[in-house]
Amino acid sequence: MKTSILFLTMLFLFVSSNLSAAPVTYKDFQPRSYKISASQSLPYRLFIPKGYTASKKYPIMVTLHGAGERGMDDSLQLKYKFGLMWADSEAQAIRESFVLAPQCPPSPNQWVNRPWDSASYDFSKVSISTSMQAVVDILDSLG
Repeated sequence: MKTSILFLTMLFLFVSSNLSAAPVTYKDFQPRSYKISASQSLPYRLFIPKGYTASKKYPIMVTLHGAGERGMDDSLQLKYKFGLMWADSEAQAIRESFVLAPQCPPSPNQWVNRPWDSASYDFSKVSISTSMQAVVDILDSLG
């Protein structure tokens, strides 16, 4: 079982690292900002499919970065290939989709209001963070 999980993980990493026929960068994503309050906003990047037409329905992929990419520079959240691979021309040829890449504001903000050293937690007992609520609001506004 462990061998097959390791093999599938390695296969996924190999395929995802070789998806780029036409390299995609954060510059292929439109820079946007969502106003959370008078003093706080959430920067995000939105990739719009090349052949977008308003009459067609598209899925949307949401990529949430790790703690090291928090900030307000609106590009660090796409530093690693995971967010970019969904906008790659080969991935888009398989399934045209929007890609939403929000950037969580700097510390102490987090996607989930829970200490990272907790072994586990019950989602029903953890309130949604301000940053994650902003992502939900952005998704609602795009729908």
